Amino acid sequence: MKATRTTSLGLPSSWLTIFGWLSAVTATFPTPEDEPDTIIRKNPEVPVLVDYKSAPPPSFWQYIPFQPLPLHVQTPVNVPAFRHFVMQALPSWPFSVRVRAMAALQQLEHGAQAVLTHPLQTLFSPNMQSAFEHGPFITDNIVSWLKAGFVCGPFSYPPLPNLRVNPLKAVEQHDKIRPCLNLSHPIGSSYNDALFKPALIRPIMSSARIFAYRLYEAGKNANFSKFDMKTAYKNVPQHPSVWPYQGFYWQTKFFIDISTVFGSGAAPSQFDVFSATVQFIAQFLCLVPVFFILRQLDDLVILSPSYSTACQQFSAIYQQLCSQLNIKIAPPCPKKEKAFFKFA
Repeated sequence: MKATRTTSLGLPSSWLTIFGWLSAVTATFPTPEDEPDTIIRKNPEVPVLVDYKSAPPPSFWQYIPFQPLPLHVQTPVNVPAFRHFVMQALPSWPFSVRVRAMAALQQLEHGAQAVLTHPLQTLFSPNMQSAFEHGPFITDNIVSWLKAGFVCGPFSYPPLPNLRVNPLKAVEQHDKIRPCLNLSHPIGSSYNDALFKPALIRPIMSSARIFAYRLYEAGKNANFSKFDMKTAYKNVPQHPSVWPYQGFYWQTKFFIDISTVFGSGAAPSQFDVFSATVQFIAQFLCLVPVFFILRQLDDLVILSPSYSTACQQFSAIYQQLCSQLNIKIAPPCPKKEKAFFKFA
């Protein structure tokens, strides 16, 4: 049998060899039509409208909860507990980790801020067609955000001076419709254009390649767990100075998102310092080697060799920590997508 030269990951160095293996596979895989994803509304009491471009009947608003603008920033995170853990671990952390941790604490207590290169003017932009096409699910998300205190409204008139009303669009995902506040509009004079990006802390990102190397080094039958934060960005509140930039208009009413929004150029950095600090606190509490912990924003992966219990230890500590901090994490997923555990 002819020997095949391999790479450090155990795969042939020749792509033609790999392609031959893939071409020989006869198994079929389910298509989206074979396994359709059913998106379930979280607020079924809200009526579904025929048209989301026109004004709804007055009776529609009795199903929409009202959330006033708060007097101070608010977050579901248990901030006193977060501060306690940060101060406990701070002396043992290197300087770079301390900087991120203090930035995360500042954001939770006072709201995340971003440096702008120039002032922004009042704006009123129409929503994008995708938002109207998925109107029931856009409304459903807004109602959930109102109930959680992430969004304020509905208001008949702009509740703040110089409010920027940004266009809403819908981003289709396999199991949900994600509303996106387009803070990149209009091009050249948007909120994202005005961000002074050098002032943002660079996110710490892993990758599929790094994971592959770590999994290979962990060895056969490695322990493996994955966590996913629910409504991840919404854990980080925005400073009141940012609120006027995060307005939107839906069903003839004004709303303001006072949390971190999907669509903000500052959001990955602002969320990452929070997510990284939760990871570093968990590491401090259980002393698991950082080599086997990988994170991509709200997705956290832990690996350990089959002979080690480090993965189990970290997983238990991380779940307990999130419970104490009131951070919602996804339950184990039967499809092994959002969150799961695989222990030898």
